[in-house]
Amino acid sequence: MFLIYLEVKVLLKNFTQVFIIILNKSFIKFSICFIGFYILKILKPKFFVKRVTNMKIKDCMCENVKWVTPETNVWNCAKVMQDNKIGCVPVCNKENEVVGIVTDRDVILRVIACDKDYKNTPVSDIMTTNVCVCEANSEIEEAENLMSKNAIRRLPVIENNKIVGIITLGNLFQDKNIKTNHASNTFENICDCNTKNAE
Repeated sequence: MFLIYLEVKVLLKNFTQVFIIILNKSFIKFSICFIGFYILKILKPKFFVKRVTNMKIKDCMCENVKWVTPETNVWNCAKVMQDNKIGCVPVCNKENEVVGIVTDRDVILRVIACDKDYKNTPVSDIMTTNVCVCEANSEIEEAENLMSKNAIRRLPVIENNKIVGIITLGNLFQDKNIKTNHASNTFENICDCNTKNAE
């Protein structure tokens, strides 16, 4: 019986030692995982910001852009807006270069309110000619800055001086890769600016 007692005591002692070793190893593994988790938690936002900062305008613009020529009459231009559920139409020449832009506000204030014949008035008579445009390969911040500075919600996007798309304030809000507070700040700046009125 005494021998059995000694054997059991030795086994318990060995088991305790093995258990302590396993526990220590588990604690080390847990500590490494815990530290690694917090390192990733700290670094992850930096990676996210870097990815958003490097985002290009072409990544979130609307490529299926509708445009008209300067000779297009206001009635047909308005039909393009209606058929495509859009509020503005870029005006381009034969080389697809942006020469103007027409908004639904222009149609109301510069045609209907002035009692002009919309079927015989070309968009060249009412379009805005000093158009703000942005390059497709530019950073998304450039579009936000242009919108804020000029109190506009839509920007034609060009590449090699030819229209390739359009980016709107709605695109900034809808794209999940763009921080919402950036788009909100742009919207607030547009609302605060009172310098852009139709003539």
